Amino acid sequence: MSERVKITKEMRQELLHHKKRTGMGEAALIKSMKEYNVFPDGLGVGACFYWSEGTAKTASKIHLNAVLEHWKKMPNEEESFTLITPELITKIKSQISRTGVSTEHILDGRNDVPQGVTIAQIGAWLYQPQRKRINIEQFDYVWNLWTSLPDNPKVQITDDIIEQLRAHQSKTGFGPAALLSGRRHETPEGLDSSKIQCWMRGTVKSAQKDHLDYVLNLWENFTPIEGSYVRSSPELHSVINEHIERTGIGAYTILRGQVPEKPKGINGRLVSNFLKNQGIRIRKDYLAYALKRWEETPDRVGGPKKKRYIAPKENYAEISTKDLERLQHFRDIGLTPTELIRKAKNVPDGVNAQTVVCWVNGTISNAQPHCVAFVLDEYEKLARHPQRPIIITDKMRKTLKAYRDQTGIGGITLLKNSQNFPGKLSGTMIAQWLNGQSKTARKDHWDYVMSAYEAVL
Repeated sequence: MSERVKITKEMRQELLHHKKRTGMGEAALIKSMKEYNVFPDGLGVGACFYWSEGTAKTASKIHLNAVLEHWKKMPNEEESFTLITPELITKIKSQISRTGVSTEHILDGRNDVPQGVTIAQIGAWLYQPQRKRINIEQFDYVWNLWTSLPDNPKVQITDDIIEQLRAHQSKTGFGPAALLSGRRHETPEGLDSSKIQCWMRGTVKSAQKDHLDYVLNLWENFTPIEGSYVRSSPELHSVINEHIERTGIGAYTILRGQVPEKPKGINGRLVSNFLKNQGIRIRKDYLAYALKRWEETPDRVGGPKKKRYIAPKENYAEISTKDLERLQHFRDIGLTPTELIRKAKNVPDGVNAQTVVCWVNGTISNAQPHCVAFVLDEYEKLARHPQRPIIITDKMRKTLKAYRDQTGIGGITLLKNSQNFPGKLSGTMIAQWLNGQSKTARKDHWDYVMSAYEAVL
């Protein structure tokens, strides 16, 4: 056991002097000690705080000496920090407007990011008024990133542009996903098919100029990268359905396994979507391979498989833009179709988690109105439940990591110093959120942990 020493009045005054001189609190100091590899095992943020506040009367000699020595070496606050002023915020926002690169993407692809620079930290400079200062070294790094980027301002997605995009899709018969298929290495960074779909639906009102120019040029001169395509039709649907009824094997099962002649990229979802929707295109070699597999499969023992419920087509209607936006809203706040179906009672025939997923991503655009109404109503109920599960997005996980790094407090210590936290919440659970092992969390658990960290910051 290390020797303990009494914390004298003079020691406490020295601790408070360095804290005020450097503008560096206990959490920031310990974080700095770890970066300089002078952090002694067993030292905690709480202990340092209690020394300077007078709550603790003694301290480990090794810990106290390490803290005092490191605090003495830290520069004065005015040498390492600058104030966050309205002018500084305006400068940053002007770079965002000029380059089209937001705070969430300025660090994309960087492997030389200094300690302490995170997406959450950069966002806090602009959007958290309680933040009064900024580390000069960290700001200079981020500022140099923005100023080194070329002009690429955002442009408004007007009604004319939306009509132009829709016309290209109608003319070619290829949607955003098919448009970008096989072009991963040439597609501008940050552009994906879901972003194009949002432009076309009008749910996103602006886009980076290079993204929009790339998409428009690609669609205007579009030719499929490989293979020829065939459009779905009632005749093809009938052929495939006869095979499914005869064999009792659906699109997902028939395509399982790896064989030499299996085309690269084919999967059950592509064939299933082709079967469910009129006018959808699929590569001809994909369709030929699937049909060959079905033709080689013997009849199902015991006769045809019982037919699943299929609603009459005349009862279907296009999902309205308003309903689609509501469905996407529930997805964006982390409510999953699987959880919805699990909790719902008296689920209508034809409604399942995969169907709801297809509604949300636009793969299926028609549905029975009473089914859509049922799902939206159940989503509303689920959204009001305090213990509902939420998906932990990359952004949420980065924010949580930033809070842990800024405070130097892990999940177990956080809960140890907290009271009345929700049942079944544990430090191990928080650690699994941080390392990505857990993809979901109970909302009351997540809200409590974030609030507890924010109270310390």
